[in-house]
This record gives sequence, structure tokens and C-alpha cells, in this order.
Amino acid sequence: MSPPEQSVQQLGKFGVNIGEGQGDIHIGDRIYSIAPDTLRRIIREELWTDEYSEVAKIVKTLLREELRRFQKDYGTTIGVGLNALSGLLQNPEIHDSVVAFRVDFRAASDKIAIVAKLKELHDLLHNVEVVCYEPVAKAVKHFLEDDIAVGDCAVHHMQLQNYVLRIQAVCQQVDHSVSTAQWPSDLKTVEKVLGEAIAELDAQKLRQAISKLKRIIAHQPSRLNTQLNQAARNLQLSELIESMRAIQQQLVEVCPETDEVRDFGQSITALTDLANRLAVLVVTHDYWQAIDIDLRLIETTISYDVMELEIAWPDLQARVKPFFDEHQDDWTTWFQAHTRNLDLALKEHNPARIRSCFQLYRSQALNRFYRVDTNLKLLFDELSEVGKHLAGVLDVLG
Repeated sequence: MSPPEQSVQQLGKFGVNIGEGQGDIHIGDRIYSIAPDTLRRIIREELWTDEYSEVAKIVKTLLREELRRFQKDYGTTIGVGLNALSGLLQNPEIHDSVVAFRVDFRAASDKIAIVAKLKELHDLLHNVEVVCYEPVAKAVKHFLEDDIAVGDCAVHHMQLQNYVLRIQAVCQQVDHSVSTAQWPSDLKTVEKVLGEAIAELDAQKLRQAISKLKRIIAHQPSRLNTQLNQAARNLQLSELIESMRAIQQQLVEVCPETDEVRDFGQSITALTDLANRLAVLVVTHDYWQAIDIDLRLIETTISYDVMELEIAWPDLQARVKPFFDEHQDDWTTWFQAHTRNLDLALKEHNPARIRSCFQLYRSQALNRFYRVDTNLKLLFDELSEVGKHLAGVLDVLG
């Protein structure tokens, strides 16, 4: 592998994109090209050491700045541009020149559709947890004593039936690894057992259904997250962006300085920014998820033994250090304070204080992971809107 410094190339002021293969990222008015594997390796291995390369400094700035940015309505801006292109395709000369890019548009549309369906599954399963699992789990204590509890469980069972049908339908529209997964069948079994429990007023069956549903909710969201992030890494939006830039050049020659061409140009700018943010957030999400897994493991033993935390603490401190913002945003201020308190408690070998400080530290780390996850899901929603407009262009291309 080339040294990290040789993996970066300054490209100029305009394209912004990270995808599989070459990816461009921007800081201010500078554009850099960093291979995605290099980006992931830097975050895993280099950023949390005391000395790191110039490339790592660039990546560190990206990671810190991402969560300081406001969310944008990418879908609307990109949609306006793609709709403008659909209108321009009524011109035979433009249509014939754009047809050559149909393969790239189709590939991007198909991959975006996979991301959209996985996001839909993730949201449906979240709804199952909130709308079905949580209220039924609360009702189990009064199931045999309260007619209202039985009625509530019946309502939630009907809601679960609808979610099961929707999940099964979505699973048939995604790749083989999802359509053949066991958990949708398990969810169908839960729905059946829950229905029997309500019809027979069987509290034991109700507990069985709740227990099985609890296991599904405990394991499947993180697995769907993994599949969703992998699908995002496979988007290869760089190829779509390059095709759009080539189309833009042809449009400028045929119909320069029209509103439609300007709208299309703005859609390219918005798409490159969306692609850039997606790439950074996917990698950041993977990083924080790994930290969250370690903290969960520590949490399982800390009530009776702090040794697991004592062993892991130096590594944890180093791994979160790249995300501290020298400009001191609110999260950094609180997290650094909790880090210092936990570090002091560990040095004093005070188990009670260690446990207390760890819970505060854990909550702040979870807060950051949740924020990264939320921002990433919002960008997936924007990407879904892009997919709909891409489908419209493909319909016109024929």
C-alpha cells in the first residue's frame, strides 16, 4: 500500500464525492481524493495515536465538522434538476446524447432502491418495537385481570399483523440475504402466538410472544444497520455524478444559460455534497458503533467488577480523542468533563464512583452515536427522494 500521504490528491475547487473506488472530499475550497479503504484504515488505526499523517489531519477535520453542519433538503434540489433534465429530454438531440448514460442511471437507481428498502425495513422494525412490543410488554402484568389490557393487546396485535405483512412485502424486493433471513418468519410466528394468547386468554403464551419479540428487537436493528451501511458503501455515486457532469457539458452546448440547465447544475452540486456526507457518516457510524459495543460489554459486568473497564480505559480514551472539538461544542464540553471524572475515579480505585462516572460517560457516548445514526438516516431519506426522480428520468429515456 502507498504511504498515506501518497493516497491524497488535491483536485481543485469543484467536485465533491466519496464512493467505492476514488472519492473526493472537500474542506473549504480544497478538494482531496482519498481512497475509501485508506479513509477507513485511518479512522481505525491512526487517528487515535499521538502522531498521524497529513491525510489523517484532513480526515479528522471532516469527522469533527460533519455533525456541526445543518441538514439540507437535498432531495428537493436534486429532484428539481433531474425533473428539468426529464423536460429537456423531449428535445430529440438531447435525448439521443443522454441515452448513452442510461446504464449509469439505471445502476445508481437500483442501488439507491436497495438502500431505500433497507431503510424502510429498519423503520418498520422500529415501529414494531414502539407500537407493538412496548405497550404489550407493559400490559402483561394485568392481562388476566383487566379487560382493557386484553383489548389493548388485541389492538396492538392487529397493528403487528399489518407490520408483518409490510415487512414480508419489502423483504421480497431486496437482495437474497434479506429475503431469506429468518427474523421475518420469526416475527410472523410471534404474531400468531400473540393472537392465540389473546383469543385463549393465555398469559403464558403472551409471555412467550413477548420474549421472542424482545430477542428480535434486541438483535435485528443492528444487523439491518450493518446491511444498510454496506449498501451505502456500494452506491458508487461517483459514477452517476461523472455522468451528470458529462451531460451538463452537452446541455451547455445545446441550450446554454437556461433555467433548466442551471437547475441541473445545482442538482449535481447537491448530489456531490450528499455523497460526501454519506461517506463520512457511514464511516463515523461504524466507528461509534464499535465503541458502543465495547461500552455495552463493560456495562454488563461493571455492577460487580470494574476490571473490564480498567483494562479497556486507555484504548477508549485514545479512540474518542479524534472527535473532541477544540472549538468546544456542548457535547465535547460535557464529554471531556465526564472523561476526566471517570479517569480520576479509576486512578483513585473508587468502585462506587467509577460506576457512577461510567454511566454518565456512557450516556454521552450514546448521545453522539445516536446523533450520527439519526443524521445518517436523514440522509438516507434524502437519497430515497433522489431515487424516485432518477426513476422518472429513466422512464423518459425508455
